[in-house]
Amino acid sequence: MLSLEGNQSKRGEIQVIIGPKLSGKTTELNLRIQRYKIAQYRCFLIEQDSERLIDQTKRKPLETYLELADQYDVIGIDDGHCYDAVASFSNDLADKGKTVIVAGRDSTHLKKGYPGILSLISHAERVDKLSAVCVYCSQNASFTHFRDSESQVQEDHSGFSKHYEPVCRRCFKLPHQSLTSRSAKSPHESFTPRRPLKENFKENVTPLLEHSTAEIPVVTKPSPLVPKVTKPLDPAPVPAQDETFSPPPLANFKTTVNRNKLFSSP
Repeated sequence: MLSLEGNQSKRGEIQVIIGPKLSGKTTELNLRIQRYKIAQYRCFLIEQDSERLIDQTKRKPLETYLELADQYDVIGIDDGHCYDAVASFSNDLADKGKTVIVAGRDSTHLKKGYPGILSLISHAERVDKLSAVCVYCSQNASFTHFRDSESQVQEDHSGFSKHYEPVCRRCFKLPHQSLTSRSAKSPHESFTPRRPLKENFKENVTPLLEHSTAEIPVVTKPSPLVPKVTKPLDPAPVPAQDETFSPPPLANFKTTVNRNKLFSSP
């Protein structure tokens, strides 16, 4: 949990958020920046569009932000793996008492670390690595994979290409291996998807809906605890009553008590 106690921005620190593609690095960066804004810190976020990040000639170097960053307490850098000088830039700001939060990928599609991020990790006070979801087996994905052949791989630092995908260790394959022989669903030989795929959703759900509307015969089995009754029992016969019969009247008995005998002494 991010702590704002002790006025960390005045002491200076570096926070690094790394992870594969689609692991929520930018989301985590924005959440931390928002927390500092609520705490009345002056925040500044360095982010560029995908076109500038892919084309190095259009990419604005970090050194151009030094004068502007001096006016803020917290500086966020998105896609930090695209900048080779991210380590020196962050160290200069942290030495001035600034809090620098950098989000970016830690490795390429060949599992090779970005020099700027690796150097920055050794100078950071806090490092968090996030995980994505593997596009093949839905397990935690810690790596980024390029699914096309090696001849089509372009050594760019952006990672914005639609051919990049997060994968786990089992589903990871290097580009020089035969990716065309990979199964359409998963590289695992015995793979059973846990849920219907989006493109096959209608094909998988329609038979279930048709089966649910069909008439299903109901089979009832007698309980072993209840005896089987083949014929309903007849009610017990009620004896006929004589309409002329009437009970005899109660006899009036008179009792005479002699008080003299009760209270006389023997």
